[in-house]
Amino acid sequence: MTDARPPRIDLLVLARLATTKGRPLSVGKLEQDLFPFVEARLSRREWSSSLTDCLASLRKRREIDDRRVPTTKGLERLHEALGVRTLPERWSRIWRALMPALALQLPGRRWSDVASAEKLRARLIRQEHELSLPEAPTLTQAVDAQAWRALGLDETGPLTLGKLRRALLERTLGASLRERSIDTTRAGQWLATAAVETTTREIAAVQRALVSRWLFEDEGERDDAVAPSPPTAPKPTRGRGPNERRIPPSETSQPGTRPPSSEPLSLEGWARRVVAIARATRAGRYGDERAFIASVWHAAQAEPDPLPETLAEFKTRLVEANRAGLLRLHRADLVGAMDDRLVRESEARHLNAIFHFIEIPLRSIP
Repeated sequence: MTDARPPRIDLLVLARLATTKGRPLSVGKLEQDLFPFVEARLSRREWSSSLTDCLASLRKRREIDDRRVPTTKGLERLHEALGVRTLPERWSRIWRALMPALALQLPGRRWSDVASAEKLRARLIRQEHELSLPEAPTLTQAVDAQAWRALGLDETGPLTLGKLRRALLERTLGASLRERSIDTTRAGQWLATAAVETTTREIAAVQRALVSRWLFEDEGERDDAVAPSPPTAPKPTRGRGPNERRIPPSETSQPGTRPPSSEPLSLEGWARRVVAIARATRAGRYGDERAFIASVWHAAQAEPDPLPETLAEFKTRLVEANRAGLLRLHRADLVGAMDDRLVRESEARHLNAIFHFIEIPLRSIP
């Protein structure tokens, strides 16, 4: 048997009795009206026993009289507990808005903020998902904010197709775009440009790059290109061997360690090692979650088994890992407050994006 005495049941009973017009409610009617609020936790028998005890307690404290009418003392306590000076006249307003407002951590006096179905749903979504929204958001604001959160995109405001296309495109390219909204034509320009790695979105540049690719590719590369990679596979690093194995997380879990192997690290394993080195070094940190690219590269060179890349090669591979979603790069915005030399040395470019930091996640890359 569960605890048959909900801690605030006396307030529910007092509120129902206080909004009764005409003759006081019978115990049977009171039990019937209030059972839907407790039936998820209590059986009918438990509820009946709990209500009997509650009424006896209210009488003992002189908060209701013998006819079950709330006294002045009872009404004063009810007003104070619910956070209102006067009660709504109708019982439906109390259980549909006032008490839900308290459950949603709003002061009772603001019960009108959740008086409509849309307002209540919006506030509930805001609280449940801990969204950064006004205290009384619109339903559209709440739904859009949760959609951005569910997509894992660092975006706010209305969820429009153009903004969604831009956010997903940034994730694919691993670059920040200036446009707030991107149409299909512009998205196609960016994707095609990234595919052939040109420095301009002009179609002539893409065409020249394709001709160059065709001129220099051998028959083996052409055969490989016939079978497309699975859509979820990260973009392979150029020059990687076809038989290269993936490095299990356990082999790179310690900062600065590398398994004894003559094989090169996969891009995934390489990204894990870079993040581990970034987490281990304290030099060149910007807060707890970011480290300058150059500082991490210098730390990697001081390892017993240093990374083989030059700084320029290191930046190139960082961009590839960022595009594949294996780590995250960020731009330094407040450069005036930073070490100029470190900012310049850390600068990595991709298309029109500039990066300076490697993000250090709260937990290791899986």
